[in-house]
Formats: sequence, C-alpha cells, structure tokens
Amino acid sequence: IFFIIRMIWKDNEYYRKPERLIVLLRKICNIIIDQGSKEIHTSIFSKIHDPDLIDEAIEKLELVRVYIQKFMEAYFQYKDKDDKPWLISRNVVFFRLDAFNDRVGDILNIALSFKEFVSVHTKSIGGIKGEVLINTLKDIFKECSNAVKVFTKDDYNPLDISSNAFNTKYNAYKETLKELEKRIAAILTQTFDECDTIIGKFKILENFDTILERPNIVIELENKYKNLLDLYKTELRTVQNLFISGKEYIDKDDPRSPLNRNMPPVASMLIWLDSLKERIKEPYARFIAIGPRIINKEEFKEIEKLYNSIIRLLLEYEESKKKSWEENARTYSTDKLKDYVLAKKDNFIQTNFDQNLLQLLKEIKYFKILNLPIPQEAEALYEKNPIFRKHIGNLENISIQYNNIIRSLNDVETPLVREKLNKVQKMLEPGFSSITWEKTKEIDDFAAKSLNNISDLAATVEKLKLFVHKIEHILR
Repeated sequence: IFFIIRMIWKDNEYYRKPERLIVLLRKICNIIIDQGSKEIHTSIFSKIHDPDLIDEAIEKLELVRVYIQKFMEAYFQYKDKDDKPWLISRNVVFFRLDAFNDRVGDILNIALSFKEFVSVHTKSIGGIKGEVLINTLKDIFKECSNAVKVFTKDDYNPLDISSNAFNTKYNAYKETLKELEKRIAAILTQTFDECDTIIGKFKILENFDTILERPNIVIELENKYKNLLDLYKTELRTVQNLFISGKEYIDKDDPRSPLNRNMPPVASMLIWLDSLKERIKEPYARFIAIGPRIINKEEFKEIEKLYNSIIRLLLEYEESKKKSWEENARTYSTDKLKDYVLAKKDNFIQTNFDQNLLQLLKEIKYFKILNLPIPQEAEALYEKNPIFRKHIGNLENISIQYNNIIRSLNDVETPLVREKLNKVQKMLEPGFSSITWEKTKEIDDFAAKSLNNISDLAATVEKLKLFVHKIEHILR
C-alpha cells in the first residue's frame, strides 16, 4: 500500500501536497479501525469473562495490535525513502488509529490480568493456614470477575473511541485491580515467610508465576528476592564447609567421614559430591530462570562467584579421585589376576582373591549404576565377575572342608589317614604354585578334582572318628 502511495506522491501533482496525502492516509486508518473492530467485535468482554474463550480473545486483540504496528512501521519506512519526503506530522495522520490502538491495548490488559487471576484462584497452598489463604484467593478472584462483568453491562461499544464510557469503567477497574494485587502480595508474603527451606520458597514463587509481573506484586517481591539471596549465600557457605571438613575426614579415613560405609569408598565419595553439587545447583538454576530481575543484582553476581568457586572445588576433587581410581583399576585388572588361587597360613589354606580386586569389582558395579566411564581393562574384568563368584565359592568350600579336617585330626589319628591326606595336599599344590585367576578353565578342573578328593578324605575321617568314639565307649 505504501509503495503505491509513494509512487503517487512522486508522479501525481494533485496528490503531491500534504493536505491531500493526509486525507488519503486518514481514510486508510479508518478502514483499519473498522476492520479491527469487526475482528474483535463488541462482544469481546463476553469472551474475556469465559475461561474457555479468553485465549481466543487475547489472540484476536494481539493480532489487531500487530497489524497496526506493521502499518506504522511501513509508514516510517516509506516516509523519507527518497529526496521528496512527506512533510506531515505523525499525530495529524494517526491520532484516531493511535486512540484505537490504545483502546485495544487497554482491553488486552484487562484480558491478560483476568487470565492471571483465573490461574491464581486454582492454586493450592500448604501449611496450617493453607485452607484459609486458598479461600481468600477464591474471594479475590470473585471480585476480579465482578469487575470484568461491569464491562459487559449497559449498551455501549467498548471499541468506540469517541465515547468516554469505556475510560470511566477502565479507570475503576484499574483501581480494583491495584487493590486485589496488594491482597495477593500479602498472601504471597505470608506464605513465603512461613516456609523454612530455600527450595520451598522457590516453589511458592513458581506457584504464583503467572502473576508475579503485576506492578504491585513486583514491588513486594524485591524484598523477598533479597531474602532468597541471603539464604542461598548461607547455603553456599554451609556446603563449602561440609566439603572442606568431609574431604579432610575422607583423606584421613576418619570415622566421622560422610561416606556411606555400606558402599565402596570411591562410589560413595562420588555420590556424596553429587549430593553437594545438587544442593547448590538447583537453587542456582531457579535464580537463573527468574531472569534479569534478579541476576543483574550486585548481590547475585557476588553469589555467582562463590557458587562457581565451590563447583570448581568439587569438580577438581572429583576428577582427582576418578583419575586415581582409573589408574588403580587398570593395575588391579591385570596384576592381581596373576595371583595364585590359594594361599597357606600355618597348616591351613585360604582363598587368595585379593581384597583390592574384590573392592574394584564392587566399585565397577556402582560406577555402572551411576553411568560413569570405566577403563576398558576394568570393563573386561567385570564381565568375568560371575565366573569369579563361582570360583571363589568353590575354593571357599574346599578351604573350609580341608581346614575342618586338619583341625579335627589329633596326633594319633593323623598317621591313620596319612596316605589320603598326602594325596589331597598334592592335589591342592597347583593352587599355591601354578594356577592363577587368569586360568578360569584350569580353576574349574582343579576345584572339581580337589573337592572330590577332600570329600573322600572327609568321609574317611568321619568313619575314623566314629570308630574312635565306639572304642572309647567300650573302654568305659
């Protein structure tokens, strides 16, 4: 449209006069006003008052304002485009369109504010006074609803910019809205102050998120944001102190260590560090989500530096422990498998599965649960875990039976079973000298044969004990 008007201005002497151009532009503005009125319609307040139709009403109002804005932008784009500018005042051309745009903006403000109050009256509030505060919110919503109903009464056109009826009603509505906002701010303040935890306070703000931008509520929230920042700063200091003291206890293996004794140490340490990080990360993310209203404050910038320094400390300690564990994992995954499967202790035997290797398998299990990276050597070791469990069980059974036999034999009885005892000891010898944990197939054969021979020896010793018992009974 403005391109054609610009061409007319350039080529037509009759229209190359401000008064002619003003008339043409005013007519176009009147057409836009008429078209916008048809789009919005005089029944707009009936839609605004209906929670099911309010979104449709808001969409229509916003669409009309977008079209008017684009029309204005096009005017300024072509107004001074070449060497023959339009020497006319903006207000002379657009005074009616501006008034209509302002009227649509006022109606849009009513729709948006009522939508915010619709969402607020359905909120739930906990605590001792929760039910009372919820009923107060419902009363506030009813008053807001009644204030909107006023616009649907009487026979008048809210889009008629020549009538002052709308302005009278709108000024009264703004006063009512201001009072209602103060009452909601009081409820928000009371609920906020009664909550003890920082996350709980954030949840209260999220519960009222649809109305937090209202002018009278923003003023009240400024103090609450300062309280939140002070509370979070205290929380950061607490976490920092917990880390410093906990790290010292862990490094010294102090009984006051914060680690879970029912878990392997490295996995327990990582979970502890994660809990510290989570404790400060969630509130920080919620502050960031609030936006410039809080993150531009000097207090927050100071807190942000403290937060970053604590996170850096936690991550550096975590990485050092992970690196140390990975090095040990690679070493134990190869070196400790070269140990012999059995070991002697005095006259007894025991399963020779290194405790560090056993600890490593437990750590790998928890690392998998935590989705943490595992060295390739440790991963290959863990795949053999079921085999190790089976072998350890068989070898423990062999050790227990053998040791029980040795304990039960006295000096007189031992020569009687010497032949079978020597056979068993010879059978067990490879477990002390040649069979390592790498040789899984040999361990299976070794365990099966050894168990058979020990079982046979155990049966013989049992019979011997029975005969000795009978002889002692006869001699009595």
